[in-house]
Amino acid sequence: MRALRLLLAALPLLVACSGDKVVCGSNADCDEGEACVEEECTDVTCLTSADCDIQQYCDADFECSAGCDADADCLAGQSCDGATNQCSAYGCRDTQLDCDYGEMCDVTTGQCYVEDEGLCEQTCDLFSPNCGGDSTCIPTQYVGDCDAGNGDAGCPSNSPCAIVEVDESGTCDWFGFPDDSACERGWNCDYLETGSGRIGYYCHLDYCIESQCFPSCDNTGDCPRGFDCQDIGGGDAACFADCDYLTSEGYLE
Repeated sequence: MRALRLLLAALPLLVACSGDKVVCGSNADCDEGEACVEEECTDVTCLTSADCDIQQYCDADFECSAGCDADADCLAGQSCDGATNQCSAYGCRDTQLDCDYGEMCDVTTGQCYVEDEGLCEQTCDLFSPNCGGDSTCIPTQYVGDCDAGNGDAGCPSNSPCAIVEVDESGTCDWFGFPDDSACERGWNCDYLETGSGRIGYYCHLDYCIESQCFPSCDNTGDCPRGFDCQDIGGGDAACFADCDYLTSEGYLE
């Protein structure tokens, strides 16, 4: 009887000892800061790489080790090499984020390259486009008065003279001849067909138009950094930028 009483008294101690180590099947069975190691919940340094410092990862032993297990373990501009668990610079992945102004990103090589060294310099003649490759000649600004009825005289090279506005309120001829004096100052009188189909002598306002070559595009991802893909009508689009700003700030030559 005495032996039975001693056994019953020792039973709580045996239960307490066996409760020191919790049997587990996965980390979910353990408390915070513990992992299931060899079917027992054990205190560990980390459970995931989020528990470690940057450029460290949580290894198979639940310790923070130098290196990486995913790109998120690396600094900005780096990716994780899964074979070596090391972070390395990946070069460019996105033109607008990783390259300088006027450059494009080659995602295959990870290198930024100059799309066109004359991107903001190459002028073109609207009436006789001389752009190379897949570029479009587009008017960019008016550079001075001219008389479209008398050709491009007085315009800079590759800056054609074009009619920008016509006064259809009345004709400007004098006994069958053009009369510039019948027009406002700066306007010219010439025999032409107006936008509404009328043919005769009308006053028109003209300017020399400076034009530049801009890359064609489908979306902004097709454009160098600093350029936006904009609709130019007729189902076409081109990459535009504030060339004066980019060149004055030294981004482009």
